[in-house]
Amino acid sequence: MATRAGARTLGLADEIGSNEVGKRADVIVVDRDRLHLAPGPDPYSTLVYAARGSDVRTTIVDGTLLVDEFAPVRVDRDEIVVEARAAALRLVGRAEALMG
Repeated sequence: MATRAGARTLGLADEIGSNEVGKRADVIVVDRDRLHLAPGPDPYSTLVYAARGSDVRTTIVDGTLLVDEFAPVRVDRDEIVVEARAAALRLVGRAEALMG
């Protein structure tokens, strides 16, 4: 309901908003067998209030598989960590320089 109404509001109902052939779509598959998601009688509330990013088993964006079995398929995790740490150090350096 939210995705259809959002697509209509944006004037994009012909392109997005529902899973149909020819439309762009993003899909995630969440592993509901995690301890913090049990018993989870209401799947909507469970996803909103208890699920974490680390519970996402599969991510498909516009038909492209990005995460499979909890692992990114198009990037190197180790490379991301190295780049993120370097960026954090640069950011800290900039903040220190500004604070004088």
